[in-house]
Amino acid sequence: MPVKLVDSEVHEVSIQDPMHGDALLGSIPGTIFGDPQAPFVRVAINADQSLSIDLNRLQELGKQATRINSYAVQFGWKIDPIETRFSRVSTTFDYISSPSEVKKVGFLDLAANEVLLLVFFDRPCHLTGTINLPPGRSDFTQYLFDVTVDRAGFSWLAIHKDQAPGSAVVRHAGASVRPVYMART
Repeated sequence: MPVKLVDSEVHEVSIQDPMHGDALLGSIPGTIFGDPQAPFVRVAINADQSLSIDLNRLQELGKQATRINSYAVQFGWKIDPIETRFSRVSTTFDYISSPSEVKKVGFLDLAANEVLLLVFFDRPCHLTGTINLPPGRSDFTQYLFDVTVDRAGFSWLAIHKDQAPGSAVVRHAGASVRPVYMART
């Protein structure tokens, strides 16, 4: 998977000096937004500015999946079947060096210009609901979830910019997704 440095508009930034460090992938169980839990899976950035994520190593994060938590239910999220256990893979970065200040890291589909979320689900399910976040905390202030997952395992979810300002719709990304690991300046 390529590692790209992008600006606040998600346009790739050319750099002379590469980033050096490790991607740290954690688990956010029972919800999509929240604080990651240890242990983290450490993935080194290769000399060619790529990284390889071994999904077998990520299975440990999938084991931390839980049923939907009370925080998500409080905001009106629903998952069917209710017994579904899920966990989002969190993205952070342990820098050795970086060519510029990096404010966010995560997954991105550069072709579609959409942020991606990697989520483990223990069974096929349907996740719905809306979450409103305070301005400045995220790229959007409202996320509308309508995610249909047709199999157990890891799934890519895409955040589509909605027509309403500050709003996004989150859906299953589909088979054509080409993820990159991005560091946003």
